[in-house]
Amino acid sequence: MRRWLRRRRMWFIGSGDGWPVAWRWAGFALVFALVGALGTIIAVQNQKLDALQSSTVSEFEVLKDQFAQAQQKLAHLQGENSVLRETLASQKDVVEQARLVNNTAESQQLADQAMLSELKRQLLVLESENAQLKTDLGFFEAVIPKGKGSTRQRVKTITAARIDPTHLQWRALIVQANKNPDEFKGELVFVVQGQLDGQPWQLNTRDAPTPVSLVQYVRIDGVIVVPEALQVESLTAQLRQSGKLISSATVKVKSK
Repeated sequence: MRRWLRRRRMWFIGSGDGWPVAWRWAGFALVFALVGALGTIIAVQNQKLDALQSSTVSEFEVLKDQFAQAQQKLAHLQGENSVLRETLASQKDVVEQARLVNNTAESQQLADQAMLSELKRQLLVLESENAQLKTDLGFFEAVIPKGKGSTRQRVKTITAARIDPTHLQWRALIVQANKNPDEFKGELVFVVQGQLDGQPWQLNTRDAPTPVSLVQYVRIDGVIVVPEALQVESLTAQLRQSGKLISSATVKVKSK
């Protein structure tokens, strides 16, 4: 009986370290439970990790496909870029050729304009020379005597024009018709005739004659001061020597 009670006591109390046997089994069960729970957690985490890895692999494959497509598009765009560059280069050549042609055309146009201007200038010079030749021809025709019995010295031509209200401009050609003549010295006296305030009016420059000196011919011009209200009708040029009348010529003056 004592032995039995002693065993029972040992079962509840423990073998000698103070822990009952039931508590030990409870501790073992708790450890096993914790280990099982930890295994379960690890298994669940492994499943999640596998699922995540699978999802990551899938996303990586998708991204890889997208990257491959992007590379293809990039290669296509690079090809189009090369084509565009070649087209641009050819267009640049065309534009450069057009610019050269345009510059050539502009240069030719400028050269043509310069040539045209030079031709116009030469034409004006030729026209001026032609007019001068006509003037000289008329002058020499006037100088050459037309028949015998001509006066040795004479007023060949006389012209007059009103250049402003108070000035009458004149120009005269005096010639000697003889061959190898001596020098002639004389004077020109002008007679201006017209109407002033409705009355006949005359001006004689005998008190202020114009000296004349010539061998073969001479051209003389000058200005006569007249009243502003005078209506000039004619101008007479008298060639005199020592007061003697040698020749005369009269020209009508047009009123402005």
